[in-house]
Amino acid sequence: MMKIRIALLILVSMLITITEMTINPMFYLGRIFLVFSVAVAVLAGFNFIKANWQMTNEDDDLPDPE
Repeated sequence: MMKIRIALLILVSMLITITEMTINPMFYLGRIFLVFSVAVAVLAGFNFIKANWQMTNEDDDLPDPE
């Protein structure tokens, strides 16, 4: 559920950015939402990597030296 909320937050933020930058590129609200959406996207990417990171020890695949 949290992934859907984050994706919707990024989507809405990018839509506001596109709307504001199209209407008036010098308006600061569009730039603020652009920075916000990029920051949330980067944090979501790091969160995805952290959740799917698996450490594998290559020594576990070798047979025991007995």
